[in-house]
Amino acid sequence: MAQDAKQGPAPNGSHDKGKTCQAERERNLSHELTSRAAVMRSMRKPWEPLTRTVSFDVRFLFASNVNLEQSVKDGLFRKDLYRRIGGSFNKIEIPPLRSRKQDIPLLANYFAGRFAAKYNVKYKISDDAVDLLYNHEYKEGNIGELHTLIEIACENSRIDGDGIITKKHFPSININKNGKAKFDNEKKSIFNESEEKKLSVLRENYFRIDISEEQLGFKTGSKTLSHYLRGMSLKALSYTEWRMNDAIKLIIGKDLNGKTEDMIKTKMSGYIKNINSKKNTKEETSLFTNLPKEYHKYLSTAIKELKKEL
Repeated sequence: MAQDAKQGPAPNGSHDKGKTCQAERERNLSHELTSRAAVMRSMRKPWEPLTRTVSFDVRFLFASNVNLEQSVKDGLFRKDLYRRIGGSFNKIEIPPLRSRKQDIPLLANYFAGRFAAKYNVKYKISDDAVDLLYNHEYKEGNIGELHTLIEIACENSRIDGDGIITKKHFPSININKNGKAKFDNEKKSIFNESEEKKLSVLRENYFRIDISEEQLGFKTGSKTLSHYLRGMSLKALSYTEWRMNDAIKLIIGKDLNGKTEDMIKTKMSGYIKNINSKKNTKEETSLFTNLPKEYHKYLSTAIKELKKEL
C-alpha cells in the first residue's frame, strides 16, 4: 500500500514541493514498485503542463518487513529495482521493539496521545503500567502489538473515567514468577496443537484478524483465519452443548476483557443466524463453502440441532 505524507486532491493537478511518498505494508513490495516505475522515471526531468515548467522535489521512502537483500539473492526481488530504491547504500535498519525497549515509554505516550485526541480526553500512563509494558515479551509485529495494548488500555481507562492508565487496564498481560510480563492463555483440551496456536495468536492480538493472519503466515485479506475461527467456534458450541457463554470462554481464554467477549458473542450469533437463514433451502450447502473440512461435522451437527427447533 502506498501512503502519501499529505492527502487530498492536488492543486492545479500537481502536489506542492517537498512531498514525501511512502510505500509500505505491501508484502510484495516489488509488485507495488514495478507498477509505479513509470511515474518514478517521469520525475527525473521537468515537465511543462501548459504555461509553466515544473520541477519535481519529491522524496520516496520504502519500508519492508522482509530482508530485501536476501530476497534479491533468492531471486524474489528485482536486483535493478533494489539498486534503484537505494537499498544497497541508503538503507535504515530499525530493530524490533524488544531490542530497543527504551523506546517503549515514548511510543506508549504517543499512541495514548492519539487516542486522547480521538476521544477528546486526557490520558496519563502510570509508572507501574510503563514497567509492565517494558517487561512484556513482544512478539513479531511488536509495534502493532503495543499499539493494540494501548488502544485497549485507553478504552478501559475511559470507561473507568479516571484518565489514569494503570496495570489493571491491561487485562491480558500477567506477570510470571520471573517477573516477566506475558499473555496467559489457558490451554483447553478440546483444541489440538494447531488450533491452540491460532487461538494464541488471535488472543494476543485481541482477535484482530489482519494482524493475526500476518503472524500465522496466511495471505493478508484471504479470510482463511476467519474461516478457522468460525470452525473453532462451531466446535466449541458443539462441545458445550450450545451454551454460548461457555463456548465463548473456550475461544477467548480466561483473561480477556468484556469487550472481547462481546465481539466473539456477536460473531457466534452471526454464525448461528446465517445457519438459520439457509437451513432447509437451496443455499444450505453453501454454508460449507471455505470452511475447513475438519469442522464440517460440527457444522452438520449445528444444522441438525437448529432444524429441531422448527
